[in-house]
Amino acid sequence: MTPWLQRTLAPLATSHQGVALVLDPDGIVDVTSLDGEVVEVDDWWTMRCVYERSGRRRGVGSGRLVLVVRGAIASEPLPYDIERAAAAVVPVRLPGPPHVRAVLIELTGEERERVISAVATAVDPAAAAVACTTGVPVSSAPLSRADQLRVASRLAVRPTRPAGLIDLARRWINDPLVAGLLKDPPDAGVLQAAWEAFVGGSAPAMAGDFEAAAAELGQLFGASIVEPVVAASDPPAWASVGIRKPTSEERAKSLLVAPPQPFPPSDAAGWAEVAEWWGSVRSLVAAGPADLRHQAWAAWAEIDEAFLPWLRSRYGTILSSAARWPSALHRVGPFLARRLREGDAERVLLIVLDGLGHTQWVHLRERLRLTVAEAGSTFALVPTYTTVSRQAIFAADLPVTYPDSLWTTQPERRRWQAFWAGEGLAVTGVAYHRVKGRLPHDFLGFGDAPAIGVVVNAVDDLMHTSELLGDAQLLANLDVWVANGFLDDLVERATRAGIETWITADHGNLECLPAGSLSEGVAIESAGKRLLRYPNRSLRDASKAAGITWDDIPGMPLSAEPLLFAPGRQAFTNNQLSISHGGLSLDEVVVPLLRVSA
Repeated sequence: MTPWLQRTLAPLATSHQGVALVLDPDGIVDVTSLDGEVVEVDDWWTMRCVYERSGRRRGVGSGRLVLVVRGAIASEPLPYDIERAAAAVVPVRLPGPPHVRAVLIELTGEERERVISAVATAVDPAAAAVACTTGVPVSSAPLSRADQLRVASRLAVRPTRPAGLIDLARRWINDPLVAGLLKDPPDAGVLQAAWEAFVGGSAPAMAGDFEAAAAELGQLFGASIVEPVVAASDPPAWASVGIRKPTSEERAKSLLVAPPQPFPPSDAAGWAEVAEWWGSVRSLVAAGPADLRHQAWAAWAEIDEAFLPWLRSRYGTILSSAARWPSALHRVGPFLARRLREGDAERVLLIVLDGLGHTQWVHLRERLRLTVAEAGSTFALVPTYTTVSRQAIFAADLPVTYPDSLWTTQPERRRWQAFWAGEGLAVTGVAYHRVKGRLPHDFLGFGDAPAIGVVVNAVDDLMHTSELLGDAQLLANLDVWVANGFLDDLVERATRAGIETWITADHGNLECLPAGSLSEGVAIESAGKRLLRYPNRSLRDASKAAGITWDDIPGMPLSAEPLLFAPGRQAFTNNQLSISHGGLSLDEVVVPLLRVSA
């Protein structure tokens, strides 16, 4: 029983004998809270019967009979004899006009008590009821749009929405922007559209109203009555509750409709931009719906068709470029050496993430705790085999200089040391490590070496096991790898040691479809998913495999075996989906080159 009701029923306590009447037209008295024999009546005949049977000659020792009179008769004059005989007649009537009392009846507990007190002393009981239930000051005057939004929002998120209260509030809520919030369930269609326009920058006039109601808008977003939207501009801090990041699907669609221009590019810088753009698209659609993936790979087919002839015509020029930024991987070593000579860095660390393409780097960049100081691309060596392209990094030279070790990585340490010896560093000043990339198993120290090279096999190892779900599987596995902390820890320790850190890859990769496995016996000396090597051209030209031939590849030794590259997205395997390398796609040939710190 609320304090207001206790005070109203207090006269009953003056008499514990005879007959007492409680006039309750609004039906708010709980009969179980009353002492004595309690009978509810809502018509004259029942009242008369109960009184004649149990009240008229009620003895002193019989206790009190309480007649709780409900309904319309509680507002009409009582029978003269019953009223005269009653020891107490207690009217229980809520304050205010009927439409306000209807609200008070619907309310419960402490809230009812507060609103009753406010209404009982108010000049405008309806305004007092709305103000007390919403916490927004309301008077007889019209409300501003901001205050209408505040009132309607607070009503919309109530756990219970008394119909009488909603009807009462309509006196003040008339702006189309917020009127729908009073519906059951709330209709925020107009408000949603206005918020999207504001966040998109096309409705600046709404800023004042939305900011004034920022707390209430936050409740609407929290209750999912209004949905956060993607910001097309830089919104103010108070609006952040209604801003969300675009989904991967939305980001991919946005990129697909705005590829780099002009297309096709005419130079290496243009193709690097396309590679970075495509890496973002491929990463975002990896786990996307089939139709979006189909659209993305259709765009890739156009890229591949244009990139291959350009690469064949310009690859030699790229390898011989003397641009300050490394045009290809064999130029990375000299680039770092120049930074030491010119005092841009005191020590350098080169991390080669085997197999890392732009697709994986885009994914990792959002998950690693790294700061990227410089970011760009460079060209891998063709064929995009680890033994060819990674060896070129550590030899700081083209494959033509190491024809006897073209298909092995064993000489990498020796070639790395030899390169830096030519730059004036002693063997003790050069470090080389090759690790899987796990913690704590692969923790490595830097010592005092000014030049450090680290090969990390994690990405390549995970790539070659992603034969069930392709890109989606590889990116999910990379999430686990990032959580393991190896790369963050490595870069953080290097930063603390004052070492400038660069990241690159020996080649990228491509999500491939099956071209079928081959059974050509000795005709194939070595087979890879995207590349076949033959002992001589006759055997290659007689091969049943469909592929791309490229003899006299710039930078390759003349003694190198004839090669057959898989066309398009194909791989020489029966796996329905795989991720591989060795071919001539943009994904495999153009790789990231970045300067990072913790």
